[in-house]
Amino acid sequence: MSITNTGFTVPRIFAESKLHSFTESANLPFVISGVDMNSSIKGEFVVKLKSSQRMSPSAALRETLASLLAIELGIPTPNPVIIEISAPFVATRRGFDDFQRFNESIGVNFGNQFLEDNVIQFVPKDADSFKGRIKELQEIFVFDLFIENADRTYNKPNLLLKNGCVYVIDHEIAFSFYFILKFLRNPKPWTIDAITHNSLKDHCLYANLKGKNFLAHDFFKNFAKLNDTFWTTAFNLLPEEWKLDDFNEIRDYLCLKVEHIDELHYEIMEVLK
Repeated sequence: MSITNTGFTVPRIFAESKLHSFTESANLPFVISGVDMNSSIKGEFVVKLKSSQRMSPSAALRETLASLLAIELGIPTPNPVIIEISAPFVATRRGFDDFQRFNESIGVNFGNQFLEDNVIQFVPKDADSFKGRIKELQEIFVFDLFIENADRTYNKPNLLLKNGCVYVIDHEIAFSFYFILKFLRNPKPWTIDAITHNSLKDHCLYANLKGKNFLAHDFFKNFAKLNDTFWTTAFNLLPEEWKLDDFNEIRDYLCLKVEHIDELHYEIMEVLK
């Protein structure tokens, strides 16, 4: 799948009713039922309200962009959506504990398609879960290193398993280089410096991928898709509220990695050998 294909959209969903909530996540997301404003098709979606602890227009941008990058690179992830929370919807929550959170989130919010039944948490501490999935998990590790995602740890892997496929979720604090002062950023981000190397040891997949035969060589060909057309399309898919200067900073930094993708390929192989 490619986001540059004709017909790809990030649907706008009109929230209709709350179904249930997740209490384990820092953002305390909800599953809601909603209707696609263009197709009028109803569905179930996970929404991270902008009033949540770690959400903001910048966090919603990062979530959406990480999802679009995953789709373009071939990493399974729930399709992103834009959830519209309206005043009439909020009125249906009056008297409930979540009323204030919804009331402070009127407008656009980041969401994704709900994977529904037969979904379990992927358990990276279980070595047996890696059997037959080494290549797939190596690709996820490469993806996380590329976007500098520090939020996939042993205690919080943010990986879902459905029908034998591992899905990546939760990227509101991805692109960790964005939070570092520019003069402290790695001037050669395609290389893995000591700080990055040390942080990779906290990645939930690192221990069980270390020393394994590297099978994901072909995955690096996908980075050629991250061209000007991709970035223009990604920007145009964002709602106006999330079209921030952050986008250009993230794009320019990642483009440096793409320009040196062969060197990054070598660096990752060295890290995992």
